[in-house]
Amino acid sequence: LKSFSELFYVKHFREHFYGEDNFPNARYEAFTRIFSLENFPQVNLNSASEEVLEAMCEAETVTYDERLYGALRGEGVSVTDGITWVKSASDVAARGVEAPSKKSAYETSRVKIEITIKRGVGEYYLSAVYGSPEASTSRAGASARRGETSASSAKILELSTVDGAD
Repeated sequence: LKSFSELFYVKHFREHFYGEDNFPNARYEAFTRIFSLENFPQVNLNSASEEVLEAMCEAETVTYDERLYGALRGEGVSVTDGITWVKSASDVAARGVEAPSKKSAYETSRVKIEITIKRGVGEYYLSAVYGSPEASTSRAGASARRGETSASSAKILELSTVDGAD
């Protein structure tokens, strides 16, 4: 998938994730916050949502500590070096919480920037992804393996119109 909106055309998805007006409902919004279109081997705890952290803890049969989400962001803990993110499992432990460990990462491997430009009735969408080809088994990784990008970085740029604007 390139976009979650493609799921609109999947049988039975629409009836559960879209309202009668064919606009995404709260269930769709929650789904898109929790899941990624990229296939990462690990979850960066620094960018994980509270729902993702809770699901990871449940999968590892670790009791979810409600302080975890805030502690990972430097909230409610003493941060002496000014760095609010965590760089290792020992940083998490030093903040007095237990984090899931089996599929956890502490470094950013890819960055996605999304920009929507509106001009009159036209609406344009720009999406850029930057990161190493090994970061995920996504479109960028597959392109790099085919030699379409350099070995050190992969970039995906996509410009599309929304609502049929030209």
